[in-house]
Amino acid sequence: MNANDIGVWLRDPFGKFVISQGRFPLTLRKLLEQFDKAESRLDEQQNFVVADGGQILWNAETEFVERSMRFAITRFNAQGDSVLISTAVPFDSESQFLQLLAWDASNEVFNYYERRNGTWIWAGNSYHALREPTRGKGPFDSHVNGSLVMKELKFPWMHWHSMASIISDDVLAPSDLLRTDPIWRSKLGADDFEIAVVRPGIRKWTEARTKKFVRDHSSENASNAREILRHLFETTTVNLIASGEQSRSITDQSSVKLPITFFLNSDVLFDLLELEPEIVVPSVAGEFYRESLRTFEFKLQTNNFEQPGDTHFAFIVPEAAFEDNLVVAELLKQSVVSARFVACVLMVDFANPISSSSRELLLKYIPDRMAIRDGVLDLEAQFIANVEAAISETDESDPASPEQQFLSHWNLGDAWKQAFESRVEAYFQAIQQRLGTQHGYDDYIRLAESRRREFRRRPLSEFDLTLPVTNIPADAPLLQMFEDGRVGIKQGT
Repeated sequence: MNANDIGVWLRDPFGKFVISQGRFPLTLRKLLEQFDKAESRLDEQQNFVVADGGQILWNAETEFVERSMRFAITRFNAQGDSVLISTAVPFDSESQFLQLLAWDASNEVFNYYERRNGTWIWAGNSYHALREPTRGKGPFDSHVNGSLVMKELKFPWMHWHSMASIISDDVLAPSDLLRTDPIWRSKLGADDFEIAVVRPGIRKWTEARTKKFVRDHSSENASNAREILRHLFETTTVNLIASGEQSRSITDQSSVKLPITFFLNSDVLFDLLELEPEIVVPSVAGEFYRESLRTFEFKLQTNNFEQPGDTHFAFIVPEAAFEDNLVVAELLKQSVVSARFVACVLMVDFANPISSSSRELLLKYIPDRMAIRDGVLDLEAQFIANVEAAISETDESDPASPEQQFLSHWNLGDAWKQAFESRVEAYFQAIQQRLGTQHGYDDYIRLAESRRREFRRRPLSEFDLTLPVTNIPADAPLLQMFEDGRVGIKQGT
């Protein structure tokens, strides 16, 4: 990249205040020194800590356990300029990973940088995450949609230092100099990181991306709709969620609330589309939970460490990602799709809120090219016509097929909301009934482990101690939930 390219493409604070000035700080401390300089104007700093082994206290037996501790450090100013740095100790190292992303307000993208082999590399911007040949490559294997990543985004923020569970000095060796380092001593909670950094960052990029999509489609016969609509039909990435109960505090007499998003995508169906079924959050008796730990031989395991039991917070599972759901919210806001359309899609195989092959199959009916009819995108009309044509061509009469499911939903007309609420109520009644037995809960443990195994296939799964290990074989058939609360072998696997 020459100076002119930098001036055009790297108009974020790091590009403007550091790279364009010919400065290439190779350690975290030297990088922070650059931001301390007056011309950078990034004079505020916040520090956050995540460690998948962050609840394993230091002693002679755990001295060499890889706790996978990382630091997220933000520098920002009152004008809204900011950068986000990701690294680990030692902070003076020129070889420890050092990554940075920064918002370019002029180009409305995040730029991704990495210090590697004695220099800084620009790895691309948010749009490189979305399209071949760079989709899924480099930083975009985990930043798959060109935004910020915080796997454990919601309370209880498993693995993060937070108000729900601190990462204390006791995980460090008594002689560890990190104990007195200002970055460690001033660490803030994950709730601050979620609210002040991650959600606003994802929202900023999603709004910019969606508005650009609408602008690009303001002319006749615009294309690339599937690129943005895939967030409704596919699971492009996931977050991790858990019960708010710390596993070691659960007794036989406890009642353990399970994450509602394990059972359906409540973030969209309830919070966004405002379905209001009369349900209670599913819960399981502590004695069933504890017995399942023994039956399935739960443990935390890494190369040189093994600890019986669950993760610090009970029942950790993947859930539909905030960034996928937020794209859907923006598409609704921009009138690209209607609430009825979104609901009709998500209620196809709704008991499997992530990695549903049935919903994924429907994406192909999104038209390659769309037109503007009376000032409105005709996406929904074309989609429905494509589904109807496919049914007619194949003589598809199975009411359980994704195509027939969607059409039956659409044909409910204005009664869709009440109909879906009734189905959700029946579903949750079936779930709670099954949770009333050890056998029923064990089925949901098998389903949870199946979804965890699918998560482990993603580049986002980086560390051994993120999830518990069970005695269920790694090659066991994948499972799915059915609308009557049963668990069975996943279709299409």
